[in-house]
This record gives sequence, C-alpha cells and structure tokens, in this order.
Amino acid sequence: MRMFSLVAPAGALCGGVLGACASSGDMAMEGRYEASLSHWHGVTEQKLLEGWGPPAMSADLPDGRMLVFVKRTDYVNMSAPQGYHTVTAFGAPMFVQGMTAAPLVPATCRTSFVLHEGVVSSWKFDGIGCGAAHR
Repeated sequence: MRMFSLVAPAGALCGGVLGACASSGDMAMEGRYEASLSHWHGVTEQKLLEGWGPPAMSADLPDGRMLVFVKRTDYVNMSAPQGYHTVTAFGAPMFVQGMTAAPLVPATCRTSFVLHEGVVSSWKFDGIGCGAAHR
C-alpha cells in the first residue's frame, strides 16, 4: 500500500472542480508541512515515537505498519467583532457587548506514517491544523 500527501490532488481539484478551495496561502502552508515531514523518511519507528509521542492509532498492514498521530492546536480567532465577546447560552453562541475576548478556534491535523521493515517509507496528512511543522 503506497500513500502520498494530499497536497497535489487537492491542488488539482481546486483548479478544475471545486469553487471553494483553500487559498494559495493554505497551499503554501501545506507545502511547508509536507517538506517538514520529509526528514522523517527512513527514520526508525522508535525515533518516530520519540519525536511524536504515542500514536492515536496504529494498524498492522500486509506489508508494514501504519501509525496515526492527531495534533490539536487552538488558534485565537482575531475576526471576532471588536468590543464584543462570545458566550454560550444553552449551547448556542451569542455575541455580548463588553470586553473583547477572542475565542479559540480548534484546528486538528491527522498525520499517518507507513513503515516498512521498521522504517518510515511514506506518509499522508489532512486537516486544517497541518500548517506548522511538528518538531
């Protein structure tokens, strides 16, 4: 089973089929994330676990093993109206005038590594939180 990054297919779809795709800035962030993952190629499973911590999921494949890592980052939403802050009332968000409090926006990134003979051979990722390199 061979896996590739979703960067190229997403770019192809944006150009031809979908009207509401990621901006070129988002594509650049995905490219940087893809580049940051390339240094994991050929790394042993032990080194991968030392760098990423325990996986959210693992699965044995016919010709290797897959490890899936999910990272969540909370970003400050700077687009909230100034002079208002968001509160929750009975599960529904409301804007209330007063001190500005920018709510946090959760962003997740799921990164999957495939290992053959104990070393990383390929990877893929998805999610809006994949813009920053994992170290």
